[in-house]
Amino acid sequence: MIIRKQDLIANSWSGGTTTELFIYPPEADYLKRNFDVRISTATVETEQSEFSDLSGYHRLLIVLAGELTMEHQTALDTKSTHLLPLQQAFFLGEWKTVGYGKVTDFNVIYKPEYQVSAEIIHFHEHEELLLTSTEATIFIWTTEGELLTVLGNCKAEELYVLEPNASQTIRAIVNTTIILVRLKATF
Repeated sequence: MIIRKQDLIANSWSGGTTTELFIYPPEADYLKRNFDVRISTATVETEQSEFSDLSGYHRLLIVLAGELTMEHQTALDTKSTHLLPLQQAFFLGEWKTVGYGKVTDFNVIYKPEYQVSAEIIHFHEHEELLLTSTEATIFIWTTEGELLTVLGNCKAEELYVLEPNASQTIRAIVNTTIILVRLKATF
């Protein structure tokens, strides 16, 4: 499945905009907090922003543009994380988190019954990658460039989804950068 840029809807939040790329189950609603997994992008247009309370979820955040410093207040102490473009951080949704910096970011919010990993891959023109998905669903967010998949071209700011137990080769049409996320249920 390719989720096309023109099919995405941006919504406002107190610090900018957010665009939901994927939610599971499909009938879930982010505001009702009845989802297992949500993948989105967001813009932060204020120098300081407070992250939403997402108690009961884990979070992965990757900066796409700009720099972000996050201060997390955990049950035991305070932690600080500074991210440059294409750097990532995992943290718990119940941590009171304040962000400093105007950025665009990529987010995966998921219940603890899932395992998530992410890697940034830079392709040269015509370079190929064989994707094998055993028990995990693979999500590919094309940050720049364009990929050729069995379903057609996946352009910048589009999401390609490879279901579990599938295998296929993707190829960069031009120099391309992707975020490859593997999501696996552990139950």
